[in-house]
Amino acid sequence: VNGYGPTEGTTFSCCHVMHRGDRIERSVPLGRPVANTSAVIVDGDGHFVPDGATGELWIGGDGVARGYLGRPDLTAEQFVENPFGGRLGDRLYRTGDRVRRNAAGVIEFLGRIDRQVKIRGFRVEPAEAEAALLAHTLVAQAHVQPVQNRRDDQQLVAYLVRAAPSFADVPGADARPIDVASTDEDLAGFLHQSLPRYLVPDFFVWLDQIPLRANGKVDVDRLPPPPSTWFSEDPGATEESREAIVPRSIRGASRLENTLVTIFQEVMGIRDIGLDDAFFDLGGHSLLAVELIAAIERSTGARLPLAAIFEAPTVAKLAELLRSDGWDATIGSLVPLTTTGSRPPLFAVTAGDGNVVGFGPLARQLGSDQPFYVLQPFGLDSSAPLHRSVESMARHYVREVRRIEPHGPYMLCGRCFGSLIAYEMARRIESAGEEVALFLSIDSGGPLWRTRRLANGVEYDLVIHEARLRGAVEGVAFGDVFENRADAERLTAWLGETVTEHEGTAINRYVYAAYQARTDVQRAYPLDDLARPGHAGLLHWAWVSGPEEMGLQTAFLAPPTPAIRTARHLHRSRQLTRATSILDRSVGWLNFATRGSVSAFAERRRGDVLRVARENAARYRAGPLRATIVLVHASQEAVEHQRMQFSRWYGLEVGGIEHRVVPGTHHGMLREPAVGALAEGVEGLTVAVIERQSGAARLD
Repeated sequence: VNGYGPTEGTTFSCCHVMHRGDRIERSVPLGRPVANTSAVIVDGDGHFVPDGATGELWIGGDGVARGYLGRPDLTAEQFVENPFGGRLGDRLYRTGDRVRRNAAGVIEFLGRIDRQVKIRGFRVEPAEAEAALLAHTLVAQAHVQPVQNRRDDQQLVAYLVRAAPSFADVPGADARPIDVASTDEDLAGFLHQSLPRYLVPDFFVWLDQIPLRANGKVDVDRLPPPPSTWFSEDPGATEESREAIVPRSIRGASRLENTLVTIFQEVMGIRDIGLDDAFFDLGGHSLLAVELIAAIERSTGARLPLAAIFEAPTVAKLAELLRSDGWDATIGSLVPLTTTGSRPPLFAVTAGDGNVVGFGPLARQLGSDQPFYVLQPFGLDSSAPLHRSVESMARHYVREVRRIEPHGPYMLCGRCFGSLIAYEMARRIESAGEEVALFLSIDSGGPLWRTRRLANGVEYDLVIHEARLRGAVEGVAFGDVFENRADAERLTAWLGETVTEHEGTAINRYVYAAYQARTDVQRAYPLDDLARPGHAGLLHWAWVSGPEEMGLQTAFLAPPTPAIRTARHLHRSRQLTRATSILDRSVGWLNFATRGSVSAFAERRRGDVLRVARENAARYRAGPLRATIVLVHASQEAVEHQRMQFSRWYGLEVGGIEHRVVPGTHHGMLREPAVGALAEGVEGLTVAVIERQSGAARLD
């Protein structure tokens, strides 16, 4: 391997000679660095990876060049200051090669970092698909690359050059070309034998030759675009063109099955969908499930519960379900995802939208030995009245749980608004004399607590809690403000101190804490812009909207002016909410006027469920709990967002709080591939519960 960076010279002590047409089957050994050359393998964050793990190769030493001639931008990108010290040199060159170091210390080449893409949540290497394609006898050349569809999702396209001659070139054969549709179907079936579903290209484009640049690399700008996956929305499409891109595997299907395939194609953004392709294997997640069920209702008139996607995840099973009317539109609150296994069952509560599908990937990762049930709002799939308080929802859910598991210990889990319901469930279970062995909150903000008072009698509200946390960050200690009156007095005096003042309007620490907790308030009343009435406006908000939105105490607010006393104030956040509501209604009427279509029941109902959930969350006040709370949050969320999100948990009277971090984002942590890390953590917690119970049983 010659010349890392824009210099020439042998970098590694052994080489693997590549010839035109050679393919990388698994890995190519590069060898070990020679004298005066260093090589490190790092992950995406620039940290060392252990031997055997995959990472990017960075090299240093005497062989590293100064940079790219006339390209300071590229030089700055590829040549980095050495963060490791030692004898690696002042700078390291980022090769972009994906490698690993084996047990013998030899570095193996696995592919290029810059060609990795994310398809349906999976990080994939297109070269793997290319290698599998080249193993087929009909393919001479292959180039696979991602394209963006109209859903802003990535799909793989395979550009191919045929190896086999046409039938017309074979003596004695009929003078007709090879059936391209048949070839595509054969290729897809061939690839499914060796590749996961997300690595099989969605399109096969046959070319006479793959265009190349002068340096021998593929000229992607000259590659033709693939056929549109959104053929049903193309007004110029003919019946023949639609038929041409329907997979051959479903051409003998019924009208209902063909309708469902079309819906799957439009919702999932995937062209090649067969009757037996499962929703989750196609990259389905909770948001796509909502679209799918709503689209089925609009097209067929059938109202399916969202949980039907677990009972019938394929086109064939959905069609059978619809034909037999074997579904219940008034499905109960308890949805079983996994009913087998020897472990204690895990009961999870959905987020505010009531979407059970979000827990599907987690249930699959936990496996068949972990019983897993999800609780959804009563009335989600029917017109039954919705529960109007967290307490009533928790009471109903506990009854559902005890039908499955009459006695504890219980394992509960909640996500977003579901964590508030799970918390109240845990309190009711404890009040019945049962044990909550595990309470898990997945990336959720905590509830507000019932009235608590400082030792001097001042009510301890959310704003005091926020200010106290910020004081702790700044190194201000207050002691035990709930038991010691002197400590409580120190805290209240500190809250009344002025932080900023403008034209006679002072903002104390208490009001400033409320200001820092609300980004919409900060935008509405910027205190750093003295040309605008930020200080007076903030006090205006604190007196008029603050008690409703934050529970602000009058003890820490400056006396209101007559103008504030009489103002009919509408805060900006509520103005935006009202504008959004008006816009949504306008879009609905526009769709009805132009296309004669109305929103599906599932779409309208979920809007009602989410609205009621927000109202219930605002009214709920949490009492004490003996159980320990395990808080799990996503590593890719902003630190300030995490602090604000979790601070309310620390204001509760609970048995303890543990904190866990898993990879991913708030929405991505329950999807592939990040859900694997979450499942590993949940499994560890459940195993710990089982071990504790086994130990307690032995002691008894």
